Amino acid sequence: METRYPKDLQITIADFNACNLADVLAGIPQKNYLNYWIEFSKVAQAAMNANEPAKGKIFWLLSDVCSLSLTPSNTNQPYGLYGRCIS
Repeated sequence: METRYPKDLQITIADFNACNLADVLAGIPQKNYLNYWIEFSKVAQAAMNANEPAKGKIFWLLSDVCSLSLTPSNTNQPYGLYGRCIS
């Protein structure tokens, strides 16, 4: 599994408040999980490349949340990765 941010990196509410989430959300024209997942991943990677690890971790975590899919008919494994459904 790829390492997207340092394992021991702790984020705070101040980091979350400073990450400009509202601006990122405003820039997503179609509001759905796929577009959130894609945009959050892009912002996360850009933040890590800009040496902003707290912002990067926040957006990687948001991206991970948006990448889940629910299959209620599968009682053994109801949650999967959304990306597997579209690849």
